[in-house]
Amino acid sequence: MTAPDWETVRMSYGDGHSVRESCEKFRITPRAWQRAVARGDLPAPEIRALQPSEKRALIDRLFQREYSQAMIAAELGMSKSTVSYHARRFGIPVEDAFARR
Repeated sequence: MTAPDWETVRMSYGDGHSVRESCEKFRITPRAWQRAVARGDLPAPEIRALQPSEKRALIDRLFQREYSQAMIAAELGMSKSTVSYHARRFGIPVEDAFARR
């Protein structure tokens, strides 16, 4: 599999597509997205500082839209363990690999 053209991905994301839409369009995993952000190939999600209750509500909405834990983490620019923490509070089964916090 060849590496995606990160400039094209960046332009698509900059045009208002979500992380999830961009990942699906370019067949990128959430982990590859996070690595590209860490390298500076893609911009970090612009999420304002959220109160814990706002963060929980946002994570809950994304779970209801059937986002995976990894995709929520990439979309919100947070760790998968943080998403797992909030998922447990909703009673959603968490992926054991993400449960450390």
